[in-house]
Amino acid sequence: MPSALHRVLLAEPRGACAGVHRAIETVERALQVHGAPVYVRKQIVHNEHVVRELQGKGARFVDSEAEVPVGGVCVFSAHGVSPQVRDNARLRGLTVIDATCPLVAKVHQEAVRFARDKDTLILIGHVGHEEIEGTYGEAPERTVVVGSVEEARRLDLAPGTTAAYLTQTTLSVDDTAEIVAVLRERFPGLTGPPSADICYASQNRQNAVKAIAGRSDLVLVVGSANSSNSVRLVEVARAAGAGARLLPDPDLLDSSWLEGVRTVGLTAGASVPEVLVEQALRRLAELGFQDVETEVTATENVAFRLPPELEEAAAPEEAVRPGRTGGTGGPAGLETSDETGGLGVLEQLAHAERPGKPVPSERPGTPVPSERPGRPGPAVDAGDGAAAAVGSGVDEEICGKLLDRVDRRIEELLGAEEARWSAVDARVAVPVAVVAELVAAGGKRLRPLFCVTGYLAAGAGVDEDTVVDAAAALELLHAFALIHDDIMDNSPTRRGVPTAHAAYADLHARRGWAGESRRYGEGVAILAGDLALSYANRLADRLTGPAAQVWHELVTEMIIGQQLDIALAAEVEPDPDLARWVAVCKSGRYTIHRPLALGAAIAGRPGLHAVFEAYGVAAGEAFQLRDDLLDAFGDATVTGKPTGLDLSEHKMTLLIALAAARDPRVARLLEDSRHADWNPAELRAALLASGVRAEVEERIDALVADARAALADAGLPHHWRRRLEELADMVAYRDR
Repeated sequence: MPSALHRVLLAEPRGACAGVHRAIETVERALQVHGAPVYVRKQIVHNEHVVRELQGKGARFVDSEAEVPVGGVCVFSAHGVSPQVRDNARLRGLTVIDATCPLVAKVHQEAVRFARDKDTLILIGHVGHEEIEGTYGEAPERTVVVGSVEEARRLDLAPGTTAAYLTQTTLSVDDTAEIVAVLRERFPGLTGPPSADICYASQNRQNAVKAIAGRSDLVLVVGSANSSNSVRLVEVARAAGAGARLLPDPDLLDSSWLEGVRTVGLTAGASVPEVLVEQALRRLAELGFQDVETEVTATENVAFRLPPELEEAAAPEEAVRPGRTGGTGGPAGLETSDETGGLGVLEQLAHAERPGKPVPSERPGTPVPSERPGRPGPAVDAGDGAAAAVGSGVDEEICGKLLDRVDRRIEELLGAEEARWSAVDARVAVPVAVVAELVAAGGKRLRPLFCVTGYLAAGAGVDEDTVVDAAAALELLHAFALIHDDIMDNSPTRRGVPTAHAAYADLHARRGWAGESRRYGEGVAILAGDLALSYANRLADRLTGPAAQVWHELVTEMIIGQQLDIALAAEVEPDPDLARWVAVCKSGRYTIHRPLALGAAIAGRPGLHAVFEAYGVAAGEAFQLRDDLLDAFGDATVTGKPTGLDLSEHKMTLLIALAAARDPRVARLLEDSRHADWNPAELRAALLASGVRAEVEERIDALVADARAALADAGLPHHWRRRLEELADMVAYRDR
């Protein structure tokens, strides 16, 4: 019999993830709303216990949508379905409720994009798995499935073929990395997704198994044999050196498995409810393994919203249901409160409960501004610290929820528009897709953050819908500006992927279409930018009075700033005053001052305009100067866009104008840039030697001090003043 030395190492995180909770609740809610029977295509999740429980409540599981009676209610499983399945359901008049995990939906979106832009899409996964079947169906004529390193080595692509890869979300991280490495070695131009496809739950559970496997004689994985992520956990445990078994039913745990075993590691696949883990613990206790130690490798607090078809029917407290444990941020439909490394308060706030926006990789480990070496933190009044902390916590939650609504508003608008125009012809929806892809690719979301901050700092109001629409309009206006800036700057990439004009010029060339590829690419991008501006104005349509005036000034100033920007670049006239005016229009007012003033005006306090102007112009100029420094001396892997474009495209930035004013060599090289054979590298070297970098750093410090000073007597609540101070630090020192 086992002795008292026998113990259980319980992995944390383990078991059902947010996507599984969402899928199960989707079926339960559908039964409440529509009544039994509700038909579910395939197993809602790969767990027999869950399937039996839902069958007992009135769910009927079918292998095909063709088995659902005409006009019936059909739930698509968490693993996703192909467009063909959706078409079949529509033809049968089914009421469809889509429980596809948002992380799987993200892969489908990437598949559509890659299939459009590349000759071949390589799908890494297992043939026959429902997730692979669904993703493959997005572009079957262009997709090949690779399930192993050997298959990757055997894959035959014609010379010159452009290719991209995606992965099944439930695969082993290590196995996927090895397959990708082989593919990259064989096909150097291979493109991958902007972020990894392995879902946070799969990765966290695999990491947890690695942590307990080294201390366990046997690892038990609770999960069904048809659950890919559960099977992967067994493989990961064995690869780490431990014996491992899959445990579909805790009652099947055989005492003979434990002979010679002192430590049992216990975990569960991402489709397993916690009740089965508890049953396994009870069974182990019966067999003498009563000492339980939990090994925590990650803390998760993730929730997915219900499908829109059911969300309105859910009670407010039931609209989202957190996973038992959680991990990292994720795509559309995800709400997450995750550990954010060393991010400052407002950086955390900017990403709190926002779908699809992981903590930005370009700022790893950024310290809280008050802790940044050499940078004074915001002054804290000892007397109101406790009250500020209470107010800060409440307002942080409100701000996070508003930002979440902003992202949902954009997604809903663009999703509806893409569906509307795709119904006419897929080509008609291309500009909408360009805007949607740019917005989904990430970004700092500074303008919505400043707008919501201005609204809340001004005391908020009853019209939250208006501020949500206004903040969403700001982000779409920014998409318009970025798309057009990329054309004017001739930028090849943005946020790590090809810019719209470059991508569609390349597509035109590869397909051998008529006309000039460059003009086609630029044409698509111009129309996409115009469409983004149209959508922004649509969302801003409800603004009235001072808020409407702020909006119109903001749009006009930004476009005028773009015109002056290209004029100075063409004329190569180093004028610091004009360059500063461009910086004020394109950054100070557009990024910070006007969004803050817009939020305050919506809240009914237009009187804060002067305060926010003084703060915003100073912080915005600091923001633009930092952008200039990063372009001239930064790293493209940090900025998310190519560096040196300002130099090669003759942009007369404030940095360059200041350097030309103080250093004759810089001024001479600028004059030489009028000629076709000039060397941008020589100008960059001259900028370094001129000492302007140190001068600009000092100017940034002074501007941040001015921004802080503007808030001193503004009459804002203390915690909002402190957050605005932190935000000034964040935009000015975002490379630190």
